[in-house]
Amino acid sequence: ALVPALGAGLGIWWAAEINRLYAQFYRFPVLVFAPGATVIAIAGGVSALAAVSGAATAVRRVLRLPAAEAMRPEAPARFRAGWLERSGAAARLPASARMIWRNLARRPLRAALSTVGIALAVAILVVGHYFVDAIETLGEVQFRTVQREDMTVFFHNPRPARARHELASLPGVLRTEPFRVVAARLRHGHVERRVGLFGLPPDAELRRIVGADGVVLPLPPEGVVLTAKLAEILGVAAGDALSVEVLEGARPIRAVRVAGLADELIGLAAYMDAGALQRLLREDATVSGAFLRVDSLAAPGLHGRLKRMPAVAGATSRMAALQGFEDTLAESLGVFTTVLVTFASIIAAAMVYNSAR
Repeated sequence: ALVPALGAGLGIWWAAEINRLYAQFYRFPVLVFAPGATVIAIAGGVSALAAVSGAATAVRRVLRLPAAEAMRPEAPARFRAGWLERSGAAARLPASARMIWRNLARRPLRAALSTVGIALAVAILVVGHYFVDAIETLGEVQFRTVQREDMTVFFHNPRPARARHELASLPGVLRTEPFRVVAARLRHGHVERRVGLFGLPPDAELRRIVGADGVVLPLPPEGVVLTAKLAEILGVAAGDALSVEVLEGARPIRAVRVAGLADELIGLAAYMDAGALQRLLREDATVSGAFLRVDSLAAPGLHGRLKRMPAVAGATSRMAALQGFEDTLAESLGVFTTVLVTFASIIAAAMVYNSAR
């Protein structure tokens, strides 16, 4: 009873930690963790069934023996010299090494199963650290290859294109790249998905479209570029027509050709050339915000100045976002790695112990 209780307690602790990290990462106002008694009972029942099944097999073999046969002492095992002894190499090995070798050679199936068990324990660590490396790669690509700006400025409402020059005139701003983003509903057949439709300048350097292979994809002058996962959800390919319903202003509905697919690592998004998006909306050149490259010495004062501007809804720092990502990652992976190391150690120790016995 102690082992199932200990397992249930550790499982509840781990689940509570994961729940807390989810709430912290996704900013959920309320995320209640309530361990279910039914789930715990099922898990305990499955564990008990496995243990009883293993013990029942041994007991069944004993009960099948006649009483007289069961009372006889076990016949001595028959041993033969192996190739190590016949070659004379065994004489040069210490006694402990010869015992290990004979145990492996005389029980090859058990030795093979022990080897597989220890290999699986190592595999748990390898697979677990693969996820760690994958998440770190995602952060590296997103915050250093895709996002190259120092700050991102969002306006309350779309502003005239001259707002770019107003931002460029601020002390410490080295480069500005405006963008236009609108909420849109993309529809293909009976499938639809609501996403942000980004209009980027064709010469963008601070925010780029980067595929999984690290190649930067240029924006075509016409059409829309979808992330590969979004295209899969909508069931479209390059060259297909897509219905785009803009969810602001006059809410126009236009047919747009899928000009290409971007195998981005994070998120669902749709991109257009800023001029093409302007023609789609049939509006004058407007911007929703801008990406800024900023002098690091002037960044603190610039951030405070931007927050005081009435037209600015918010200003975010890429490095602050990266730091938050790394802090959350370190905390969550700490719990994850602890559990993996514990499981792998228990499996490896059990296999080694059984082999030694």
